[in-house]
Amino acid sequence: MRIKICMPAFPGMTDGRNKMNMDKYDKALDKTFNTVNTVYSIGRRIVYVLMGIIFFFAGIGLVVWGYVNVKNKIDGSVYVKTEGTVISMREVPPTQDAGETWTPTIKFKDRSGKERTFESNVSSDPPAYEIGEKVELLYPEGRPEDVFINSFLEKWFTPIMLGIGGLVMFISSIWMMFTGFRRNKPSKNTGSGTADGSTSYVSMG
Repeated sequence: MRIKICMPAFPGMTDGRNKMNMDKYDKALDKTFNTVNTVYSIGRRIVYVLMGIIFFFAGIGLVVWGYVNVKNKIDGSVYVKTEGTVISMREVPPTQDAGETWTPTIKFKDRSGKERTFESNVSSDPPAYEIGEKVELLYPEGRPEDVFINSFLEKWFTPIMLGIGGLVMFISSIWMMFTGFRRNKPSKNTGSGTADGSTSYVSMG
């Protein structure tokens, strides 16, 4: 004869077990999300620091390049002065930032008497020159292929752009490294269970 004894189910026993299981589940989820959030945060900081270092040295390089360019152009003894003639005006296709512009092609003779032509790196609208117009040119001693028009825009456009670009990259590098080294404040809502059984999780944004 076999006797089976059944334990009575007391009120609240099942609810208590379910609550314990939910607490364990919530704690496991909290731990997982906190681990993922920590790894994500560390990876993001490393990326910011590396990008900051790259931008830092690139910015310094641009500023130094601009300084050398300015120094060479201020020292008039480094450059040979000559005269050229505008032989044509080429239309530069429009871009998203500007409409069509015009750049001059100029013919000149270097110190050895060799005839050369070059196209200006600066274009404008309306055209800054007319065909047949005489312009003063400068080129580094021994390098007539680097000739340019002796005007403020032609002379200082490149170093100004280098300086601005270097300054922007330098400031960006400081912000990136500051963001990378800054410690985030711990969030108060870190995936804790609520009284009604719902769960809130850590945001990785």
